[in-house]
Amino acid sequence: MINMSKSIGPQSRRMIASLRQAGFDRAPGGPCDKILGGVRNRLSLAQAGFNCVDGALMVPGSKGQAYIFSGEQYCRIRFIEGQTNDRLFDGPKPITVGWSVMKFNKIDTIIPRLGSDNGCYVFSGDKYVQLKVVVGGCGELVSDQRDVAPYWPSPHKAGFY
Repeated sequence: MINMSKSIGPQSRRMIASLRQAGFDRAPGGPCDKILGGVRNRLSLAQAGFNCVDGALMVPGSKGQAYIFSGEQYCRIRFIEGQTNDRLFDGPKPITVGWSVMKFNKIDTIIPRLGSDNGCYVFSGDKYVQLKVVVGGCGELVSDQRDVAPYWPSPHKAGFY
């Protein structure tokens, strides 16, 4: 699923709109959303060998770049809003290599941290971590793995975890 906060700025809104233009079909209860019409709608995803997207995050400080997560892999893409000539910039690589500090081998979603230019929350199963994204690096752990339910009670009550 594509999960990015709309409130961190216009780039995130554009990224959400751009990815939706590619044609994503929600798969409630499934491991990830389905890319309609195949990954040919997003060249970078086809190049990476991704057939679904679990999460996406704009690259901090970069215009038109995003980290895309699928299964146990991630990649970095470059895109121009409204165009389909995006390209693979880096990867795919195992999440355990590029994002090893969080100690997850796959993710359920990644959400930008409001009020931070490079902070995010990463969720996997019933755990989450808070990270400071270091572009080109493994990031810095802000909070180690924690249970989702005590710290995120609303999503837990809604049945997400």
